Amino acid sequence: MEATACTCAVCGKTYTGDSAEKQLRMHKLSAHERTKLKETEAMSKPTTEVKKESGTAEKPNLNPNLTAAERAIVERVIGQDESDLSWMTVTEGDMEDYSLQGDPMELPPPAKKAQYECRFAFHWAKLDAGRIDELTKQARPPYRWALCTRSTTPELAQWVNDAYGCVTRHDCALLMKPWHHHELVKRAKAELSKAHEDGTGIAGRKNQIAERDDDVEAYSGKKFGIGKGDEVLADESYMDGSEGNGELAAAG
Repeated sequence: MEATACTCAVCGKTYTGDSAEKQLRMHKLSAHERTKLKETEAMSKPTTEVKKESGTAEKPNLNPNLTAAERAIVERVIGQDESDLSWMTVTEGDMEDYSLQGDPMELPPPAKKAQYECRFAFHWAKLDAGRIDELTKQARPPYRWALCTRSTTPELAQWVNDAYGCVTRHDCALLMKPWHHHELVKRAKAELSKAHEDGTGIAGRKNQIAERDDDVEAYSGKKFGIGKGDEVLADESYMDGSEGNGELAAAG
C-alpha cells in the first residue's frame, strides 16, 4: 500500500504517513499565525520610524492626523540640511561684521524717509493675529494702524515677506498710519501728562473743590462704591446722622 504524501504549496514541506493530511493542516495554521503576527508587529511600529534608502536623506513618515501647523513644522524638519553645520562656527573675521552693531528693528530706508518727511508714522507690532486685529481693526482713528503691504506702501515692496504678504522682521510686522493721526495721539498724550503734572486733571479738580469749601469732600472710586457714570446724591444731615454711618447713595 502506497504511503500518503502531502506537500505545502507555500514552503514545499512534505508530510508522509496516515497523518500526513492532519500534519499539513496544522502546518498551514501555524504559517497563517506567523504571517498574522508579522503583520501585527509591522502595524504597531511608530509612524516616526526613520527609513534609510541608498542615496536619500532620512525622512520621518508624516502622521496623517497632524494639524496644518504641526505638518508645517515637520516639513521644516525634513527640509533642513543637517549635514551643513558650518554656520555654527563663528570665526574672528565674522566678529568684524559691523552689521551686528546696527539696530535689528531699524526701519527700511523708504520708511525712514517717509517718517522724516512727516508723511507716515511706523510701528513694529508682534506678529500675532490677535495683536494685529487689536491695532488694525478694533482701534478707532487716530489710534488705528494699517499693515505695510504692497498696496498700502508700494515703496516697501522689496521688503514684503511673501509668506505673509506684509513687511516683517524677526517676529514683528510693520504697521503704518498717516502722520497727522500720529500727531493727534502724541498731542493728546502730552496734554494728559501736563494735566497730571500741574494738577489740572481729575485729581486737581478734586483738590480745588476741597479747598473751596472746608465742609465739602470729594468721594470717588471703588472704596465708596461709586462708579464712573453714577450721580452722587448726599444729604448733609444724613451724612452727619448716626443712622447713615457716613455712607453715600449712588444712583446710576
